[in-house]
This record gives sequence, structure tokens and C-alpha cells, in this order.
Amino acid sequence: MTPLRVCAITAGRNAPPARFRIRQHLQPLRTMGVEVTEYVPRVPQAMPMPGMLRHVRRRWLGPVSAAWALAHAAARLPAIVDSRTFDAVWLERSFAPGLDPLARLIRRPLVLDIDDAVWLEGLAGKGLPGLTRQAAAAIAGNRYLADWLAPFCSNVHIVPTAIDCQRFSPASRHAGAAARQGFVMGWTGTAGNFRHLESIAPALSRVLREVPGASLLVIAEREPQLPALVGLPVTFVRWSPVVEVTALAGADVGIMPLEDNEWTRGKCSFKMLQYMALGLPTVVSPVGMNRDVLAHGESGIAAVSQDDWVAALRQLAGDPDLRHRLGSTGREVVLAHYDVPVVAARIAAALRSVA
Repeated sequence: MTPLRVCAITAGRNAPPARFRIRQHLQPLRTMGVEVTEYVPRVPQAMPMPGMLRHVRRRWLGPVSAAWALAHAAARLPAIVDSRTFDAVWLERSFAPGLDPLARLIRRPLVLDIDDAVWLEGLAGKGLPGLTRQAAAAIAGNRYLADWLAPFCSNVHIVPTAIDCQRFSPASRHAGAAARQGFVMGWTGTAGNFRHLESIAPALSRVLREVPGASLLVIAEREPQLPALVGLPVTFVRWSPVVEVTALAGADVGIMPLEDNEWTRGKCSFKMLQYMALGLPTVVSPVGMNRDVLAHGESGIAAVSQDDWVAALRQLAGDPDLRHRLGSTGREVVLAHYDVPVVAARIAAALRSVA
């Protein structure tokens, strides 16, 4: 099979889609004859504004925000120039918010990869229809995203976000099991998703007050403000690639609350899959892809109302055997459907479809 050379254009070094949808697949793809070179911009798409400006919405910053977007677009130029020497270009989400027409400078077959309802994201969303029409293929993280892309691109591939099951392994949990006591409810994510955690604060408050030894573990880039949980046992761990596995391994259950709307239906259940790979039982909102993951096997409990959340967490707190059974099933599901080698093969097929 002729090797396929692919230029991957990502949004930044620590951008989750870059890390989990592209970068972790470079080595497996190489073994499949797909050589991917990643171009990381010096000015990341999600780079925070300096100083006090980071607390202001970018749309209110006018010229400063525009200059920031132009700097990010300029950081893409090396990838555009070099892309002519590749067989295909693999683009994560968007070229540059508000400046997606510049992607027309790419003279190789374009494969667009999205893992969120990007069309709802302001400037980036406005450029998405045109960018998708330009693409020779599109990779969607779930069926909901694929259905949105389909009117603009005839070559759409559904490829979930993968989990490295060697890195996210139950062994990391068992190593500290002897020292772990109580019942730890774990949540990991970005500060932009704190609102989902806040949505079940009344239920969490009841569990923390009523279940002996219960505590909440939050892993994120900054500490959340949870007024309903003030004075209750909440532990914060600052996220980094170094601690994301070991910190989450300290939990007894993984939680993924979501509101039900257009944006959340585009979520790719990544938190849920991380928990499952570690052998953790899950309690999740049955929204979007979460339903699909639950349908693979009995790996968790769906919760809608506050009472649902309280009942599910109480049940797991009092039944270690149930936690073990759900966690073991979840691990098997991830190995079968979402592990890196499984997903990399699907990515290779999508990339080769444009060669």
C-alpha cells in the first residue's frame, strides 16, 4: 500500500481535540501507512487574552480581538505553505475564527474533523458551512454532528474520540486503592463546562451531606465556584497532562451531567469514556452520544432529575460490587469500540478516502 502523507493543522498544543482526535493517533497511523505531520500554531486558537482582558468576552474587545484572530491566522501560514508537499490536509475544527475563507489557499484534499457543534460557535460557526463544502471528506465525532455535516459534504465518516486504554487503565486506580477511603465522585473537564456541574449542585449537596465519607473531586484548569457546596468536602486538582490520569484514578464513580440542548447533543461523551477506561462506573445525563455509549452495555446509570442523581449516587455508594461490575463492563466497552487502535483504523480509512 502506498504511504499517505498528511498535513494535520491543529488549534494548539493543549487543545483537547488536537490531543485526543489527532496527536494520539500519529504512531498507530504510521503503522497503517499514514504519515501525519502536525502543525501547531504559535498562537493557539483558544489562547487566553493577557491580564484583565481574559475576563472580558472577546466580542466586546473589538480591535484587540481582531488582532488576536489575525495573529492566530498568521500562525497558520507555515502549514498552508507546507501543505502543498502533502497528499491531504487534516484540519481540526476550523482554520481561524472569522477567517475560514483563507483555507482556500490549501491546494490539497481537505479532511475536516469536528467533535462539537461548532456551527453554534460565533465566528467559527459562521464559516463552517463554507469550510465543509470545500472539504473532500469530513470526520464527525458522533451521529448528531454527521447529520449536520451531511448536506454540505457527501463523504462523511463517523469516528468517535478515542481513549488510550494503556494510559487510562484500572491499574492506576488499584495502585492507590488501599489508601482510598470513603466515596469519591469525580468530575473532569474545562472551566467552560462548570455550568453542567453546577446544574446538579442540589443533588451533590444532598449526597455530600447524607452519605458518610462522600466527597467531590473536580479536575480542571481552574477552581470552580460552587456556592451550593460551600463548606462541604470538595477537592480541586488543577488539570495538567501529567496528573489527569492519576488524579481521576482517585475517584469511585465518574459523573457527567449535561443540559439537553443543541450544543450538548454534539458532545462526544469523552468524560464518560475516560471514566469507563479507568474501570469507573458512571452516572450521566442521557443526552446525545451518552445514550449510545450506555446502549453498548451496563456500564453506568442514566440520571435526569435531581432525585435521579441522588438515587444513583446513593446506590453506588452503598454497593461496591455494583461499582465493580459496571466499571468492568465499561472498560470492556471502551476496549472494543473506543480504544486508540480501533479508532485509528477508522481514521486511516477516512483519510485514504480522499487520496
